[in-house]
Amino acid sequence: YLIMLLLTLSLEGVSAQYIVAHRGFHSADDAVQNSIAALDAAQRAKIDASECDVNISRDGKLIVAHGPEHRSGDSVVRIDQTTFDALRAMPLANGEIPPTFDEYLVQASKSSDTKLIVELKSQQNSELESTMTRLVLDELAQRAMQHEVIYISFSRHICLMIAQELPTATVLYLNGDLTPDEAHALAYSGINYHISVLRNNTSWIAR
Repeated sequence: YLIMLLLTLSLEGVSAQYIVAHRGFHSADDAVQNSIAALDAAQRAKIDASECDVNISRDGKLIVAHGPEHRSGDSVVRIDQTTFDALRAMPLANGEIPPTFDEYLVQASKSSDTKLIVELKSQQNSELESTMTRLVLDELAQRAMQHEVIYISFSRHICLMIAQELPTATVLYLNGDLTPDEAHALAYSGINYHISVLRNNTSWIAR
């Protein structure tokens, strides 16, 4: 199954290493990527953290899916060009309805052993990213979970918006094009880059 080591470079250096179920423990029985079953399986296995992807539908509702496309059987649609109801009518490979972000939070709240990592997916423009990020933060706040998750994104705009609103939250940048000092200047908590980027910049690890 797809498990990755998450290396977090904080402002003071390497802060932690976790075993992370990327898009959930999706090789478990009856689980697929970004499904409730995959998160539940990660929790039952007591994996340190489980990651999920959040996107926004054409009519402005949050859905847990990698995107930018959603596939169901032989049908493939772009999430940002498809209504929420239409997306929910396209089941995952295990038969689950694509989960809403709030449904994912309900499952996440059932275990304190497995931290939820929320990747807010980059959108076509900053306006859409702002709308999506606002919805994510609001839904987390409604469940008093805004400080219980780790936020990650390839989008500088999304990371900056979260860091400014929640200065004590953990916000990690993914895109690999900022040095630790540049990420610090933007008030991000740290960087979470592909291992190849770190191998090419080993001084960042010592930093």
